[in-house]
Amino acid sequence: MAKMDYDKAKDDYQEGGGNRWENGKHRVSVVGFKNFCYNTGTAGVEVHLTDGENKIKASFPLTEKALWKLASFAKAAGLTKADFGKYDTDSEDHSILLHRSIEIDVVENEKGYAEVIGWSKIEGAAAPAPTKKAKPVVVEEDDDEAPF
Repeated sequence: MAKMDYDKAKDDYQEGGGNRWENGKHRVSVVGFKNFCYNTGTAGVEVHLTDGENKIKASFPLTEKALWKLASFAKAAGLTKADFGKYDTDSEDHSILLHRSIEIDVVENEKGYAEVIGWSKIEGAAAPAPTKKAKPVVVEEDDDEAPF
């Protein structure tokens, strides 16, 4: 049986979690990712985004027919043609997307939750500074302090 940690429980829980995102466009940064499997068995990746205060995620299926969606997001996030050549979606390492800025379009869905429905490049946004080897920031389901 899993143990709950009283000290990590929040006092300010609201039923339904609420929607802290206003409908419209927001500038965000990519802060993490999580590989997962849809109920259909299709592999996917959740890209975790923040505007500095609020967090949201965008999910992308990793199938041949649907890769256009992740490619569109990656291009808007500033990946170059050379970056695309290095980005192997089968490797489960999506760290090439980390620390990139993008503008997202958010709406409240029928359940009352914020949902990313579109994105676009922020003109003039600089790509993240190159590092020797970017370490992947993977959100594990069993992490005590997962960002989502």
